[in-house]
Amino acid sequence: MPLRLLALRLLCVALAAAALPAASVARKAGCSLVTCAALLASAAAATAAVARVTAVERLLLLPRLGLQLERQRVLGAVDRRFAPLERVAAVVINEAVTATSAYFYLAVALRGEQRLLLPFRHSRPRLEQLRAPYRAALALLPPDTPPWPPIGSSTPS
Repeated sequence: MPLRLLALRLLCVALAAAALPAASVARKAGCSLVTCAALLASAAAATAAVARVTAVERLLLLPRLGLQLERQRVLGAVDRRFAPLERVAAVVINEAVTATSAYFYLAVALRGEQRLLLPFRHSRPRLEQLRAPYRAALALLPPDTPPWPPIGSSTPS
């Protein structure tokens, strides 16, 4: 039965993509109009969920310009965020500890913002993999960059 349900879903999605009326889809799928509508709705929800899944995350280091964070999703949409070099206060490798795990992440602190930029928010690379982009990003910062967070402060300035 689950195999038939999967086949019906695939058929409903294929027919919906061909823009056939719902009654025609139901007849071809051999199910009621209500069942077919429910299958079409669940297929649409599944497609929407897949569209939000991150496939690739990138940190582009642009000398004398800044950092560009890119996130490409499974269906091809790309989100980009650029941080000019003069706004970068610090680049750090931090450790997060949760109730069930601990992991390292790369973070970029920007002047004038309370939140950190996380280049690899969804992919959680290992510490060894974070060291190379960390060192390269540090090399972009001017040598007179003050320490972060500023001594005696608990929030970025």
